[in-house]
Amino acid sequence: MPVRLFLLILAISFQSVVIILCTLLFRKISNRRCNRAMCFLWTLVAVRLLLPISFASHKAGIPNPANYLTAEYEVAAQADRHASADNTISNQHISDLPIPVSNTADFSNTAHTPLLIIIRTASFIWILGVLFFCVYNIIAYIKLRVKLSESISEDNIMLCDHIHIPFVFGLFRPRIFIPSNLAGDSRRDAIAHESVHLNRKDNLLRFLYICALALHWFNPFAWIAFRTFDRDLELACDDSAISSMTKEEKDSYVNTLLMLSCSGNRNALIHISSFSNGLVRERLVNILSPQKSSRGAVIACLTIGVVVFSTSLITHAHENVSVVFENDTLQALRQDYPQYFNLPTEGGLTVFVSEPISGEYRCALVAGSNLHPANADLLTFRNNGVDPEAMNAILSTYDISQENIHIQPVIDLLSSYSGGLNTVEGQTDSVVFERLQQRLLKD
Repeated sequence: MPVRLFLLILAISFQSVVIILCTLLFRKISNRRCNRAMCFLWTLVAVRLLLPISFASHKAGIPNPANYLTAEYEVAAQADRHASADNTISNQHISDLPIPVSNTADFSNTAHTPLLIIIRTASFIWILGVLFFCVYNIIAYIKLRVKLSESISEDNIMLCDHIHIPFVFGLFRPRIFIPSNLAGDSRRDAIAHESVHLNRKDNLLRFLYICALALHWFNPFAWIAFRTFDRDLELACDDSAISSMTKEEKDSYVNTLLMLSCSGNRNALIHISSFSNGLVRERLVNILSPQKSSRGAVIACLTIGVVVFSTSLITHAHENVSVVFENDTLQALRQDYPQYFNLPTEGGLTVFVSEPISGEYRCALVAGSNLHPANADLLTFRNNGVDPEAMNAILSTYDISQENIHIQPVIDLLSSYSGGLNTVEGQTDSVVFERLQQRLLKD
């Protein structure tokens, strides 16, 4: 289960790279003309990182290496289960012939072992990373909550002596926390900024990214997406906060931003909306030289977001030819004796068994029942016969009941041995044959 979950997360990560790159490209082109709409695009990125849904298409879709890796893992895992279950061929149709087996084939298949080791090790490291990420943030959250427990409420604003920057804290009941020593215009500016975060429920968007980063901590594009989302969130918040300010108030807002950004105390938590978050230089340029918001840019942003998000849900279908494991011996039999595979089973199957030497059996397989092969066929069977263990493997590829498998002894025309299963004037040694037949069809 952890391995398959890891492969699912890996597939989602690959799919999400497309929407992240497209969003970064559009952000560059829009040049701060639609900061709020960009936050919507980054929200779609977070949703895609958490959405475990993809639609496969043979004609379209994004090629995803993780899909091929998942298919290879399924084959390798099935091979591993098959090899560990039994290192010898066994089947309900034929087993334990009354002969000594000197060369038992080893059906353990180690060709897929490196792939299994790599994937299982990677999934283990991924789980450790998820646990470390969660534990680290939970501990940081608890520590900060302890600090904030001594805060004093004033006009629904929490004043705290143990913090140096204002921020919004809390998930379901968020509050604005500001340093106690922040007063005058600086307090007004900080409250104006954090109130925008509070009203827009930006704390929920950050929590969405927290969950996404917990699962995709190994993906550098996920971290780039979060950091850029954080910057765009602050730009959009600045736009809203200063929209009704006078020039003097904007200057005060800029001074407050510079003062708090130089405080030298940035909180370790990544899910708080802080006044000093974001790239300060970029925010100053956005405040002092704002770009006029363009309705066309906003519409284009929303349209591109929906299109790219929908595209990221479609993956190119992986042509999985067969996930049925076949060991090396069975594959070799398919190559050397193709006439014994894929036979029609409607009329049953017949196994012709000859005994050219005492205790040594040769088997041939044909479709049908109640057959009477000619001498030429008997020679063909002898030259192309396989030992009982190999016939056991061949029969394991057929979905057929025991009642429809018929064991028929035949004369080996080139052998002088006259005992055992050889027929004499159409008769057989009934005791030997019945014993062999019961063992061949033993369930």
